[in-house]
Amino acid sequence: SDVCSSDLLDRKSVQLNAAGKPLTVPAAQILDLRFPKPKKENPELADLPRVELVDGSSIMSRGVAIAGRTLQVESPSFGALKLATRDVKSIRFGKLSPALAVAWDKLRRRKLTKDLLIVRKGDALDHLSGVVGDIDAKTVKFLLDADELPVQRDRVFGIVYYRRGAARRKATCEIQLAGSERLLARSAEYSDGRVTATLLTGDDVSLPAAAVR
Repeated sequence: SDVCSSDLLDRKSVQLNAAGKPLTVPAAQILDLRFPKPKKENPELADLPRVELVDGSSIMSRGVAIAGRTLQVESPSFGALKLATRDVKSIRFGKLSPALAVAWDKLRRRKLTKDLLIVRKGDALDHLSGVVGDIDAKTVKFLLDADELPVQRDRVFGIVYYRRGAARRKATCEIQLAGSERLLARSAEYSDGRVTATLLTGDDVSLPAAAVR
């Protein structure tokens, strides 16, 4: 705002412009730092696929592809990012209705021994247990017992991955983005209108401050 604006954020401190006067605040004393919001959210963002990471981060993507052990996303907030598939908890391609949201949440929270490939049947969700392989724009490779089945991508509502329990690292900060995207980060810095963060996965992202809520 005109009263108080952030000029620089690093791992140790935040430099503020408070009513025209410079002010430095230790980062450890900052609970919440917000940037001006745009007047309108893009309604199309809600329809994009959503990738949830094991650390709790949630990323929207204009495209989702997995080849081997690498997932590639295209976030509307920070662009292309490659992640290790071991860091992915779930991928949702389908749109949520109130009824489907409840069913999807139950499947996400289920204790698994294999991956779940989830399809929509009317206002309900059904699933198969197996191993999810590569994903491209047209196909999801799915290993069911000993058979590899190529499943049409547009038939897949979502995927929930089996992940062995692992201790979560503690996030230094949480970055809220448009469309309820959120990034849990080890560190974040702000300078020259951009926020640069290192996620708990160890991956680095850079995004315009205007994307931060």
